Order: sequence, then C-alpha cells, then structure tokens
Amino acid sequence: MPDGSDTPQPKRSRVGSKIGPRKLSPIRARFVDEFVKEPVGAKAARKAGYKPDNAKVTASRLLTNGNVKAEIEYGLARVARKQEISAERVVQRLAHLSDRAEDAGQFGAAAQCEVALGKHLDLFTEKSLHLHVDASGAHLAALLALAERRKTKTIEHDDSDLS
Repeated sequence: MPDGSDTPQPKRSRVGSKIGPRKLSPIRARFVDEFVKEPVGAKAARKAGYKPDNAKVTASRLLTNGNVKAEIEYGLARVARKQEISAERVVQRLAHLSDRAEDAGQFGAAAQCEVALGKHLDLFTEKSLHLHVDASGAHLAALLALAERRKTKTIEHDDSDLS
C-alpha cells in the first residue's frame, strides 16, 4: 500500500460520482448521484443526461444493473447515516440550549427548546377538528330552541356558603 498500512484501500476509480468505490461511466455515476438525491428513476435519468424520451426505460434498465444498484445502496446508506448524525446533534444541542437558557432565567427560550425536543420525539399530536353542520331549517330551529332554553334557565345557589 502506498501509505504503508496493511489495510487495503477501496478503489476509487469511478469517473464521475462522489459516492462509492465502484467504477461507473460518468453518466451512470451522475444517474446514481441524482437517484440518491431524489429516488425517481426517470427524473434521475433525465438529470444525468440520458434522452428524455427513453428516461423511464433507461432508469428501469439502470436500476437492475448490479454495479448501479450497489452504488445506490451505498449512497442511500451514507445519506441515512448523515441524517441520523444530524438529528442526534440537533437533539443534543437543543437539550444543551434548554439547560443554559433555564440557568440564565430565560424560561421562554428553555420552553421553546423543550417543545422542539418533544416534537422531534413525537410526544405531541397535532389535532384538528372538522365539523359538518347541517344548516337546514329543522336543525337550525332545534339549535336555537336549545340556546333559548339555556338562556332562560335560572341558576339556583345557596347564599349560606357566602358568609
């Protein structure tokens, strides 16, 4: 090995792609890079430079090629690791900022950090209420009658507990 280590280094003789150790033509390497960014075969084929008319067929053919599949798997795994590290860093940073804000008496900022952490951990559920109101005459009349009965109903109370 040129660096003196006993560990064999992967061959990085690919012409175009920055993703992995396999050798691909420049256009296939661009296809892999584009597919990893957005996994839509025809779109990746067009962006890589393949003819738009044949992009769907070309993408299908490329996605069955062993070297291309291996590069895509390698690239997707690398992206997943990067996102995992980023998410972990954000969680740690939010926890740290929350602690510092609380120590400084900035409870609003600390609460915002805690809410962001809770959302990341899916501790909160966004809820929305969808109502369908039947505004027909009979329904509306019944609602108005109910409101009128509630309005005229007297509330009885015992004055003895006020002393």
